[in-house]
Amino acid sequence: LSDVGGMPVTLSIVATSITAHSEAGPVYARMASKEHFAKVCVGAFAAATALYLAVGATGYLLYSDAVSANLLDNVGFDAEGRPLPGMAWLQRLPPPVFAPQ
Repeated sequence: LSDVGGMPVTLSIVATSITAHSEAGPVYARMASKEHFAKVCVGAFAAATALYLAVGATGYLLYSDAVSANLLDNVGFDAEGRPLPGMAWLQRLPPPVFAPQ
């Protein structure tokens, strides 16, 4: 509970998770039936939560402790951490793709 070493990772996850909130106003403005906005929000967050849980549970069940905390560190490696044949190019892909624009 007091592991401050994980704070940068936690803050980046929280910052990323709230980026979609800036779209709530424009979505509401374009809705034909604004009284359904609350139901749409609940449905959207439920769908996102279900997707995150499904991906997380699948990853945990398949790889458990073999997964690095930074998922991009796992790209191009198998569950034992060995490089996947022919996949070395994947290790160079994340930095330019996920770098801030």
